[in-house]
Amino acid sequence: MARTGTPPTMLTTGEVPSHLRRLALPMVIGVFAMISVNFVDTYFVGLLGTSELAAMSFTFPVVGLIINLCMGLGIGVTATVSRLLGAGKTDEDQLISTNSLALAILLSSCLGTIGFLGQDHIFSMMGAADTLLPYLRDYMQWWFIGLPFLVTLIIANGVMRAHGDSKTPMRIMLTAALINGVLDPIMIFGGLGLPALGLEGASMATFISRLLTFLVSLSLLFKRDVLDLSRLSLSGVIHSARVVASIGIPAALTNALTPFSAGLITALIALHGSETIAGYGYAVRFEGIFLLVPMVMGGALSPFIGQNWGAHLSHRVIEALGYARRISLYWGLGCCLVLQVLAPSLTSFLSDDAQVQSTLSLYLRVLSVSFAFQGLIYSANATFNAINNPFRATLVSTMNSLILALPLAYVGHLSHGYQGIIVGLLGARLVTGLLANYWVGNLFDDNDEQVAFSDQDAKKLLYRLESDYPEIGVDLERMTRRLGQLPDLKIVKGASGHLTYVQRGREVAHLYQDGLFDVCLP
Repeated sequence: MARTGTPPTMLTTGEVPSHLRRLALPMVIGVFAMISVNFVDTYFVGLLGTSELAAMSFTFPVVGLIINLCMGLGIGVTATVSRLLGAGKTDEDQLISTNSLALAILLSSCLGTIGFLGQDHIFSMMGAADTLLPYLRDYMQWWFIGLPFLVTLIIANGVMRAHGDSKTPMRIMLTAALINGVLDPIMIFGGLGLPALGLEGASMATFISRLLTFLVSLSLLFKRDVLDLSRLSLSGVIHSARVVASIGIPAALTNALTPFSAGLITALIALHGSETIAGYGYAVRFEGIFLLVPMVMGGALSPFIGQNWGAHLSHRVIEALGYARRISLYWGLGCCLVLQVLAPSLTSFLSDDAQVQSTLSLYLRVLSVSFAFQGLIYSANATFNAINNPFRATLVSTMNSLILALPLAYVGHLSHGYQGIIVGLLGARLVTGLLANYWVGNLFDDNDEQVAFSDQDAKKLLYRLESDYPEIGVDLERMTRRLGQLPDLKIVKGASGHLTYVQRGREVAHLYQDGLFDVCLP
């Protein structure tokens, strides 16, 4: 079936940094919107009382684990669809997108049913008192009912980003946050003719916001001809599950390891007293804010690398990685310098307890040294998932959070207490970042790097040509890559404003702005 909807935004031509900025900036806003939903819910629930807030605290590990698992499926879909688009397989992209969404609805419905029926048992095993179970039931029943809408929204946003559109997912997340923020006080405390529903009202507000944005996302995908129900079939769902699972399952397991490892580190730190664990809790929350830019750059790399790897334009992948590393390096160094100076002031603002202040300050000052290396880790994970090498992505993440982190933290705990734990975590991040960067570098040869870092003026001329002749833009990139790999050949800007190919000091070919290409034969 021919596709007539909005074509995808191809990332295989044009200026590389511009594409990454266009993908990353909306993601920053979208992530802040998601964070704001949690803050708003927590704030209003806190006004209800201690029991309601304690009950909501018990939901965080369960909710975090499920969302991390679902995000793994989203990573698999984004990487697969972007790679198919780059290879020009738009028909298969539609097949995978349609059946992956059906798969997400099926799996999340099963998971939501299990959670709904077994929630009392789950939270009792976690240590929740019987008095808290009614509150937990009020909140989680609507959360589990709305789980299919949340998971489908994650997959839909991943498909849009794979098509080069990160603005629409941003708008959807902002809309969800706005709806949730407006409905929360009304449904929790009553208003506009509605009764006060308490904790259940907070969950229902989130449910409604997810339902509405779910409907909007599906309508947009159908309008853009990304989805086609006529291609929905059991065999298509099975095929999509196999294709996406090769990346999605390792990514989901890796995401699940993160809270598991964090729990073990937390238990280790708890041995040093309640004030220490309180300071550590503050530090972990603040660290997420400082790592937002490197994390988002990794998210922007995924669709970009997927499309260009699928199109066999590895020189553009190298350039994108170089740009992302520079951004992460500058950001990491800047955050590190700021925290070395301002950490004591920040800690005194958050707590009056001297031990809490010392714990928080030490964490931020020591681990801020690793922020730039975290950027290398995020970039490596995005790269390996995008090129369908999920094992290496899982290895990188597991080294950072488990294989290296736990042993080094434990050794540090035995030798220098809390300070040793933090230094151990720092060592794990530094080693993992360096190894990840080395493994990514081995994916490419020197010739591709030569093309990636060629003359910037020549690149601008090439991008202008691609804009003037979009139908041959990818072919121009492929020609540039092949010619740039020839021994001693350089691509530079000619005196008359055209691309000049120079080999050993002699002009051997020219590419003019009118599309004419000539070769100077001897």
